[in-house]
Amino acid sequence: MNKKMVSTQMNSFDTMNFDEARQIYKINLGDKDLFGMDDAAYEDFDLLKEYSIERKEYEDFYNEKFPFLCVKAPKGTGKTTIVRLFEDELSQEENITSILKFDSQISPSLKKAQSLSDWIIAWKKSISEAILLELSENETFVFDPDMIGVIERAENRGFRRQNFVGLVREHFNISNVNKAPNHELKDQEAILHRILPKKDQKIWLFLDEIDQYFNNDEFSIKKVGAMFLAARELTGYISNLTIRITIKPNVFAILVSRPKNSDH
Repeated sequence: MNKKMVSTQMNSFDTMNFDEARQIYKINLGDKDLFGMDDAAYEDFDLLKEYSIERKEYEDFYNEKFPFLCVKAPKGTGKTTIVRLFEDELSQEENITSILKFDSQISPSLKKAQSLSDWIIAWKKSISEAILLELSENETFVFDPDMIGVIERAENRGFRRQNFVGLVREHFNISNVNKAPNHELKDQEAILHRILPKKDQKIWLFLDEIDQYFNNDEFSIKKVGAMFLAARELTGYISNLTIRITIKPNVFAILVSRPKNSDH
């Protein structure tokens, strides 16, 4: 600090005045732009990088030696920040496909009466399709029947623009024997298992705030619990797949306290 006279005065709980050589600076501590957004999911990414610091206690989180891991921490402690920063870092790598999904972007839409087994199947389908659609983004000329179906599904959902082959086939009304009705993918898990070994790509999938609307009822417990079971099963036998999950400690405690023979 220089030799100029500096004085500060707190005139309320939400403002601070600085008097430096009779130049008055006023800071509104209640300004929401001063410290950024409350939720890192909605924060400007460049700003997020500026005020974030690396936390060494999460070294295992970055280690691909562990295909499936979750971070347990209360809301507002930096889970989403870690996920967003690391996902962006991985996206710069040539042989890595990184995917970040929040609750509404990937959670299956099931009725409350569904069993835990139904939830697990739905989660594996949803996770597999999210990965397949991401892989289809940079595909151009494709001859693999599995990938053709994935690309058509991606185009139908607006995930990517229709490719040249698809435009020609549509213009001349050429049917495709591999085309699934209504562009629906069938058995996404099996397709992912067949496609990944053919690609020189490692997949990192981040599932963040899936417990955002957790209500400690049967529906929520099955939904979030099945996500863990599905992710663990997929990473257990599909090579080059790494999944990271964030969850609040109180939700995790509820899940692990359930009886092992329970269908909840």
